[in-house]
Amino acid sequence: MTSQPQWLEAAIKLFKNNIAEPVIWLGDDRHYDKAKEIFGENVVQMLQFVHRPYTLKKINYSGENIEFFNSRNYIRAKDKCLKMMDRLDLYGSFNRPDREVYFHNLIIWYLNRLEKNKPDVFLSVENPHSHAQYLLYEICNYLKVPCFKFNNWPFTPLLFLENIDTKERILRPKNYQQTNFDKKVINEIKKITKLP
Repeated sequence: MTSQPQWLEAAIKLFKNNIAEPVIWLGDDRHYDKAKEIFGENVVQMLQFVHRPYTLKKINYSGENIEFFNSRNYIRAKDKCLKMMDRLDLYGSFNRPDREVYFHNLIIWYLNRLEKNKPDVFLSVENPHSHAQYLLYEICNYLKVPCFKFNNWPFTPLLFLENIDTKERILRPKNYQQTNFDKKVINEIKKITKLP
């Protein structure tokens, strides 16, 4: 979740219209208080998850989805997340064992939380910029939770939803005055990006 207010407004609207409720809201801390007021315990602080995972308490993990630790998702997440953690350690205050402990604390917290709440979908408004965000994606992917992200294309400007795993672009229903709009946009994207 970015700091842009429209994402929080959209989530609130979905929640109030009984369409969707966040299981884990890992958003910009700028919106923490308002999100916490509406979504309650489903809201976590980005600062805590990214820079202070040692403050996670009372996880009560009982081995939920322990097979994750033997999966390709775990290996891929460990490689990428520890590199991301290196980049985010501004003062060089954490050594490799510290990072691994924090990484595993987050895994255990996520596995426990996702087992209890059973999400229907993982939705991100951008590519993950931190280990906490990327790890959540890998765990959802492992649990076979459909994973989507919003992509923007500033040249047009254009915003579209994409399946993270299949790279399939999800387009809006055809309610435009110009019926060939989607086809034209796809052709322009293909031309510029050389996508198949």
